[in-house]
Amino acid sequence: MAARASQGSHLIKKPRTQLHEILERGDFAPKTREKYILVLDNWIAFAGTDPKRWTRKTAQAFYDAACDRTSVRSANVYIASLRYVSKWYATLENDDKLDFAIVQTRGDDGKSAARHALTQTQAEQLIVSIAPPGRALAPLAMRDLLIVVVGLETGMRRMSLASMQLDGLTNEAGYPATKVQLKGFGKKLQPVPLSDTALLAMKPWESWLAASHVRTGPTLRRLTKFMGKKSTEFEIGGPISERMINNIIEKRADDAGLKHMHPHILRHTFVTWREAAGVPTPQIASITWHSIESKLGKIGVYMDRTALGALARNTTPAWLADLVQRIVP
Repeated sequence: MAARASQGSHLIKKPRTQLHEILERGDFAPKTREKYILVLDNWIAFAGTDPKRWTRKTAQAFYDAACDRTSVRSANVYIASLRYVSKWYATLENDDKLDFAIVQTRGDDGKSAARHALTQTQAEQLIVSIAPPGRALAPLAMRDLLIVVVGLETGMRRMSLASMQLDGLTNEAGYPATKVQLKGFGKKLQPVPLSDTALLAMKPWESWLAASHVRTGPTLRRLTKFMGKKSTEFEIGGPISERMINNIIEKRADDAGLKHMHPHILRHTFVTWREAAGVPTPQIASITWHSIESKLGKIGVYMDRTALGALARNTTPAWLADLVQRIVP
């Protein structure tokens, strides 16, 4: 009983920390503020007030404990709230390692972990299952190779991939980019820098479409197979939807033996690989269109996104560049 009383008094006191100060600076609606404070108070009760204990390992244990006492969906919402405070803590302290609320969340089945990023081995499995090196590419393989490689090389969301246009390529910044729809910009198109590897992966599909007299309009299109006089032929349809991109990725991942795969993992993978390679955050954001200002505070307004894109666009892992070159000679 004494132990319980001690724990209860600890929760009632609700000690003030740097994390609480971050919340006080934010401009939240009253209910939103209450939600964040509740999560933060529970985190402090679990991890303690010493910042040295605010680690990713502790955050994982905190998340797993939440999953044990509530639904996985609720636990995911819970950790997302802590993630906001964690990111700002690292930003204000100018140390990415302090961003402690990075955990392996669980899938909808409540058991399996949802992968946040592909490993090199997994990415190779996925790509090779679509387009084995040394083998002629069928039209469906051309299209799906484009989706996966461009996703890995730009971190584009589904809506951006679906909005790509055959005549949307631009060189206005002095390097290749494709103008697409981005989250938060409505229907206004914005340029996303393309690496040499992404351009190479796009070439077979766009060349095949051009040979079929399709040179404008949506880049990604539906294909219907039918038996021609001598071989299988394809009817080129309209644009594919975001839902169809989901289905394509899930089907290709299943063929490659990868589970719990969805298009957004390509975005996670792009960022994870660049961070691991030491690419500066502003350069990564110049490709993904994350807000540079929110990550770097006032200094972010001095960043030239176009110039950063020139530095970041060809930060392709060497193995990926080599693999695509072997697939598309």
